[in-house]
Amino acid sequence: MSLLASDAFMRWPNIRFIFSHAGGTIPFLVNRIIWQATVLGKQGWLDQLHKLYYDIAGRQTPPRLVRY
Repeated sequence: MSLLASDAFMRWPNIRFIFSHAGGTIPFLVNRIIWQATVLGKQGWLDQLHKLYYDIAGRQTPPRLVRY
């Protein structure tokens, strides 16, 4: 959330961020993240989340693999 809120992904587009454990809680909180973006007036958060890399080597559940 702090990387999204600080626009870090837009400021450094050439950095390949890789989030371990299938992105942790990001897949489960994606709806809340998008709602927060709407409240803050931020645009493009979902697009930024789609550009990230997620390690999916561990046990998976459907929310972690579904593209929103």
